[in-house]
Amino acid sequence: MNQITPFVDHSDINDYETLLADFQEGSLDSHSFVSERLLRGIYAQRQEGWYMLRTKLPGGNLDATQLRGLAEAVQTYTQMGDAHITTRQDIQLYHITLDDTPALLRLLAQHGVTTREAGGNTIRNITTCTLAGACPHELVDVAPYATAVSRYFLHHPLTQSLPRKVKIAFSGCARDCARGNTHDLAFIPTQDPDGHPGFKVLAGGGLGAKPRLAIVLEEFVKEADLLPAIEAVVVLHDKYSDRSRRTRSRLKFLIDRFGAEELQQKFQTEFARTRSAFDTSSAPIGAWHTSLGADMGWNGQNPACLTVPASMAWDNNSGLVVPVNLLGGTINPEQLRGLARLLDDGDAARLRTTQAQNLVLLGVPEARLETCLEKLAALRLGLPGGGDDVVSCPGIETCPLGITTSRRMARSLAGTVPGLRLGINGCHNGCAGAEVSDIGLIGKARRHHGQMVPSYALRLGGGEELGVAGPDIPAVRTPAAIRQVREAWLAQRSNGESFPAWSRRKGKSYFHTLLESLTTVGKSEIPFLSRDQGDSTIFRVTAAGMGECAGSQANPADQLLLSAAYESTLAQAFLAKQKYVEASECLRNRLQLVGRALLLASGGKDETPETLASNLARSLAKKDDALAASFAKLEKALGDFPDDPDEILFPDLLQKTNEWVESARSSCRILQAPKQQPDLASCTSM
Repeated sequence: MNQITPFVDHSDINDYETLLADFQEGSLDSHSFVSERLLRGIYAQRQEGWYMLRTKLPGGNLDATQLRGLAEAVQTYTQMGDAHITTRQDIQLYHITLDDTPALLRLLAQHGVTTREAGGNTIRNITTCTLAGACPHELVDVAPYATAVSRYFLHHPLTQSLPRKVKIAFSGCARDCARGNTHDLAFIPTQDPDGHPGFKVLAGGGLGAKPRLAIVLEEFVKEADLLPAIEAVVVLHDKYSDRSRRTRSRLKFLIDRFGAEELQQKFQTEFARTRSAFDTSSAPIGAWHTSLGADMGWNGQNPACLTVPASMAWDNNSGLVVPVNLLGGTINPEQLRGLARLLDDGDAARLRTTQAQNLVLLGVPEARLETCLEKLAALRLGLPGGGDDVVSCPGIETCPLGITTSRRMARSLAGTVPGLRLGINGCHNGCAGAEVSDIGLIGKARRHHGQMVPSYALRLGGGEELGVAGPDIPAVRTPAAIRQVREAWLAQRSNGESFPAWSRRKGKSYFHTLLESLTTVGKSEIPFLSRDQGDSTIFRVTAAGMGECAGSQANPADQLLLSAAYESTLAQAFLAKQKYVEASECLRNRLQLVGRALLLASGGKDETPETLASNLARSLAKKDDALAASFAKLEKALGDFPDDPDEILFPDLLQKTNEWVESARSSCRILQAPKQQPDLASCTSM
């Protein structure tokens, strides 16, 4: 069950190129190709014929070679001439042709950058606290865990076609600077009463149209059990989340379905199974230390933001931390190459992207600080200033779901609201974290006097809690509304009250009253207000196709085959430990999953395990009687094995199961061939 997967897999790029050729020749259907494309981080843009490519950078860490590769990729294959840093510490490239994608993937791979599972219904890029390895308050540097988890689940059979994406975050201390409370799964380092290191597990967080903060799934998991704990949660997601309604298929909806207590119980059951199969000798182990506490001159700010020069801190006596501001998260090839030279010259030891769409240099020698800042200035980069903490999604510029020009709004607000974090979404989705920003903007269209007016719904005082719902403000009035809210906070706060605390104390009705003059729209004002921020044309909500952020589902039979591949991996792990009963249970699960896939492929309906054998016999009566009969016989033998386990008999059961699975898998291929469905499970042993 333990695996070491290289981030860059050249054979996977070859497979993608073949799939692209099949799609362009018409031998692969569009739905199937979209699934494969998204697995490689390739998304359709709003503009027909153009695509966006997302890299996968665990914890946002980049070396000089990767920076140069990204620079060459941007310069050679994009029409925009720059790259964009995301709130998940990824880097995205825009306006790419589909024909260029194989060559682009190869170029990035040559420089150690992968895009595999940066998109689709997979485990997405794993984020960490910006100051991982440098913060004097952390219990452990969590960056190595992000890398280890990414490697473990890359190409993992369980994660190739989940009901929806899974977002994971690691924070280095109890402050949760990685915003784990908004993630599907998050880990906060802690210790048990005996001083053993481990993690508190959060689960079920998420933003978007139905935001929810995560619950505590488990108070303490040993460090050595980190990977099986994650695997257990992914199994629950794969097994129970709703695949039929993608708006209800994120992990957070399992809390609605089961309640926190039952979900915790289900986790414990599955965790016992995955932990039993896991070999802890290869578990990721970190260097733990006691946090030095708040007496180190901590300035009370969230270090994940790094918005002012005062955030520069000591990196455990190995250099300074220097935050670098990027307007709108945008960076060009010249800057990427310049940062690579900066690392080569020893002006910094490491570079990392941040969830605030900026950069941070780590391990800057104090003696080279001025030289470092001069080199940054030559690249038109520098320290962030007051009001620079503005995050936005691409909005209508490239996203098919975009409603408003969120990037333009972000540029207009940059530097204007000191001391506050702004998150600007171009639609109701949570890409920019509007619900957990000091002031969040959610793009929407609002009708006034029969005319659609581009607007933003305000969210105020987010962070550890979701923001207070404010009024809808026409887009061109939104900067004035934000300034008015900030002025009211500065004038009315008591004893240095934080903006989130002040916002919650004031409440929803206060903000609706405060901003009433900006929400009221007169008919004569429509010509002025019906234009989006920085746009001279009349606003219209135009359909741009389906957004692909929710991924694309494999067909049900292929999903079952992927689950069967996972049970095979689990059985091998138990067998290595000579746990024959547990291995037999995995074999039976595998047999039933493949049997269900065969039933669906043959035109039957997926039924309960109790009726599976009879339904297979009925469905395969005219196709393969022997296959159905051998299924029933083998299922009974595997079901009886735990009552009278005999390790001498197990090899025969294993061989017969393998033979039946291969035969059933071949039948599935034949039965599905007219529909031209790809065998998604071919990437791994069944």
